[in-house]
Amino acid sequence: MSLATFPERGTVRAHIHPDLRIIGFEHSASIGFIVHDGIVDILRTLPKGMNFPDD
Repeated sequence: MSLATFPERGTVRAHIHPDLRIIGFEHSASIGFIVHDGIVDILRTLPKGMNFPDD
């Protein structure tokens, strides 16, 4: 629900993918997403302990 209200939240990780943003979800997962034309596209979810690559 918070992505619907504030879609531009999260940490920008454009070095991984253009416009990629990452947020935590309930201390148990990370969500990678992009926002274009007001639409949020979730690209990937990772369980706690797994990280998005830095390169």
